[in-house]
Amino acid sequence: MANEKARMVTAEKLVGLLENGMERVLVIDSRSFVEYNAAHILDAVNINCSKLMKRRLQQDKVQIIELIQHSAKQKITLDGGQEVVVYDQCTQDVNAISSDCFLSVLLSKLEKSFNTVSLLI
Repeated sequence: MANEKARMVTAEKLVGLLENGMERVLVIDSRSFVEYNAAHILDAVNINCSKLMKRRLQQDKVQIIELIQHSAKQKITLDGGQEVVVYDQCTQDVNAISSDCFLSVLLSKLEKSFNTVSLLI
């Protein structure tokens, strides 16, 4: 089952995590590039949902760590120990995500590389 380790986190919890040290938290914005550019959480990395990227992730033609580093505006060091928080436009329940949607694929790949993966609600 996909997303076995993914959990849900509130905005208040995310604020607490960020206040305790930005270097230990990786925030991923999975909305479109246009939505990301309109407004996003400071230092969030945009990994947008394209059919091509979804297929490349599913086929392991791109590694999630490489994708994050390529998408980041600044150089970041990833060691798997960061707590990852993902958000999109409207997903409220990790269990309601269809297994074939981009967010599910993204969460699944993140769970293989990071100890803690959460979905912002």
